[in-house]
Amino acid sequence: MIIERIRLRNFLSHSDSDIYFDTGINMIIGQNGAGKSSIVDAIRFALFSDKRTRRTEDMIKKGERYMEVELYFRSEGHSYRIRRTIERRGKSISTDAEIERDGSIITRGASDVSNYVEKNVLNINKDVFLTSIFVRQGEMDALVSKDPAERKKILDEILNIDRLEAGYLLLKEVIDDLTANVSDYDYLKNELQSKINEIDNNNKQIEELESKLRLIEPEIKALEEEINIKENKKDHLNEELHRLNAQLETIKKYEMELAESQSRKASIEMEVVKLPSIEEELKRLENNAAVVKRNEIIEYINLKKDLGSLSEIIEGLKSDLSKYDEAHRKLEDLQSFRSEFLEKKKRKEDLDKLRSSLKEDEDNYQSAVRNIENIKKWIENEEKEIERMSAFISEILKIQEITPEIINSRRAEINSSLMQIEGKIASLNASIDAMRSHKMEVEENAAMLSGRGVCPVCGTHLGTEKSEDLVKHYGEEASRLEEDINKTENEIKKLDEERKHQKKLLDRINGKDVERLIASYNLLSSKRAELKKFMDDEARLKEAHLKAEAAISQYNSIDLGDLEAKNEEWLKANAVISSIDIENIRSRFEEKNKQLNDIIKRMNEIEVNIPDVESYNENSLKRIDEELNSLRNKKNELYAKKAAMDEIQKTIEHFKEEISKKKGIEDSQAEVNAQLLQINDDLKQLSSRLDKINVDQYEWKSLHKVLLQDNEKLNIAVADIRKRLEKKETIIKAIADLKRVREAFSKDGVPAIIRKSASEFITNQTRQYIQRFELDIDDVDVDQDFNITVFRGGIAEGIDSLSGGERMAVAFALRVAIAQFLNKDVSLLVMDEPTAFLDEDRRSDLANIIEYSLKDSSGIPQVIMISHHRELLSASDLALEVKKRNGSSIVDVIR
Repeated sequence: MIIERIRLRNFLSHSDSDIYFDTGINMIIGQNGAGKSSIVDAIRFALFSDKRTRRTEDMIKKGERYMEVELYFRSEGHSYRIRRTIERRGKSISTDAEIERDGSIITRGASDVSNYVEKNVLNINKDVFLTSIFVRQGEMDALVSKDPAERKKILDEILNIDRLEAGYLLLKEVIDDLTANVSDYDYLKNELQSKINEIDNNNKQIEELESKLRLIEPEIKALEEEINIKENKKDHLNEELHRLNAQLETIKKYEMELAESQSRKASIEMEVVKLPSIEEELKRLENNAAVVKRNEIIEYINLKKDLGSLSEIIEGLKSDLSKYDEAHRKLEDLQSFRSEFLEKKKRKEDLDKLRSSLKEDEDNYQSAVRNIENIKKWIENEEKEIERMSAFISEILKIQEITPEIINSRRAEINSSLMQIEGKIASLNASIDAMRSHKMEVEENAAMLSGRGVCPVCGTHLGTEKSEDLVKHYGEEASRLEEDINKTENEIKKLDEERKHQKKLLDRINGKDVERLIASYNLLSSKRAELKKFMDDEARLKEAHLKAEAAISQYNSIDLGDLEAKNEEWLKANAVISSIDIENIRSRFEEKNKQLNDIIKRMNEIEVNIPDVESYNENSLKRIDEELNSLRNKKNELYAKKAAMDEIQKTIEHFKEEISKKKGIEDSQAEVNAQLLQINDDLKQLSSRLDKINVDQYEWKSLHKVLLQDNEKLNIAVADIRKRLEKKETIIKAIADLKRVREAFSKDGVPAIIRKSASEFITNQTRQYIQRFELDIDDVDVDQDFNITVFRGGIAEGIDSLSGGERMAVAFALRVAIAQFLNKDVSLLVMDEPTAFLDEDRRSDLANIIEYSLKDSSGIPQVIMISHHRELLSASDLALEVKKRNGSSIVDVIR
């Protein structure tokens, strides 16, 4: 992995830093608090979303709402870009991330990007990568200066062996918890056997009950069959008894109906004896003249009615003929008045149509005239009011000319000025915050340095003179910052006064008086346009107005007066003539006279044939018809009763025959009742025996069901206990496995294997680096407890026997070897303050070691080193310097 570029926007102290790296040694130097380590933090954040701050949003630069980090790097022939952002949105925080490979987006989302980097780009665990790549402050010196126990502890942490030891202790707790969980295993086994024994006892009782139930079933079946036969016979006898009872009921009914039929026959015989007298009276009435010549009498009565109707019609026709002649004469007398009336009326209608066609234009003309007058008055008043308000507002705003355009332009100028002032104030406040923060850092560093002579960051011994110079420099820097803060605060006060003045002007411009003036200007402009429209309408409609006035004058000069009354008389006479069909009336008059003569002739003929025809009328004929119909109905009724009497006699004979069977049916009924009594006694005895057996069967079945239900519950309990025992047995097996695993995690297990493997690999790699340094050391050995032994002339020596430069060379070789043990393909090494706690000579030695070892192309391709000591610049291929300016970190290329 080779890092090519990283860009920081609002990340910690960096506003916008775009940093390019190269292969070889990349040195980043700067004063304490300048923002050097933020670059390393940004690399970790881009790769894994790691953060050194307590809260995610604290990584956003103070005063900003948005932060972005972009990391560009190469790995295994591919180019990658990772972009991560954090944004404040009110009270919530929004994060986003994406990774791009060879120009194409691979995945998005903070956790997805981290997972992809770990599994698909680096192909190693995040913790192993960070441990192998990043060398923390003071780590290299600690590898050689600490006592063996402390050195072993540091290396255990680097190689993650301390985690195995922690796992060893944690596994004991897990084993203890699991052991407590299986403490009831023996109790459960005993409980399981108890439940199984209970099920066996229940099964024995179930078998005995099932045997009894099998034996009793044939007896129950035989009794049920015998009862069924008896019940069937009983049902048959009941049916027979029901049939006999029905027959007796029918005979009783016949006896009652016989008496009734005999009574009805006697009653009918008393009426039938009247039949001869009714037939004689009917014959006499049928020979009466009113019956024999009935049709002629009815015809005469109807002709008499028609004669009266025709007389009335003829009189009406005579009246219509008289009305027609009178109306015809009147029509001829009024015809000249009618013609004059129609001519004048036509002229007046034409004038009225002309007036109607011009009405809309005339109305619009009159409306335009009224509107012109009203608007002129309004404009005159409004102009006076605008003049008054303009004078007042001009005095307030100090503007010579007042128009809506000038007011809006002035408002825009003030708003723009306010935005610029507020932007400047915000920027100056941010500068003050940054300067105060920087001043606090400077004062803290000065306080930590005063009287100690040791660098507060890395622990370097500075000496009294250099320490005093640095304290003086810090004091001057603090004074300068305080002076800049005061100047900036004064500038903010001036800007705030200007902002208040501009806001006051804006409030006046936005006030009700100005708004009313603008509204009045706009309304006045609208009214003037409206006035022009109405004046155009007046000019356009003037000709139509004059035509309308002439038409109205001519219309009013025409007087119909008496002619209208004469025309009404003519219309009435004409309506009479139109309503009378004279030819039809004359034809009908002749026709009705002929019909009248025919009726009189026929009536004379009937009077000759029936002399007393005048004595008959509709009522008398009706009475004769009623009497005749009454006699005929009585005759028919008596003949019907005579026929019914014969049928009744037949029914009486049938009833007597059926009643004679009564004695035999009663004997059969007595015999059936006796048989039913015997069967009921038999059924009672059989049912009693069956009920006793059924009670025994029910009790046995109930007990059988209870035992089965009890077994079902017991089986469930057994299954549950077995499951629990299986889990316990699994846990017991797991405890045994965990004990074996824990044994592997003990100091003689996996840690010993790792230490042995690590010591062999680290020894070999350290030897290779020591040989490159050309030191007076023949060999070096790192044992499993990480004790370091060097050899000179075949003699073993401790690390304490080495000079400062030799110790630093061994420490550096050892750290690089550890990195390669953790990550065989180390292509990048990041060192944060590697000179911490080193004196000037040892820093110089480290610079030489780095230059001689890491610049070799066969070593590590890329090294990024953070330091505030400039002595290391000589070893760099690319040098960057980080400074603080106005509270922001600035990165410059210096080599």
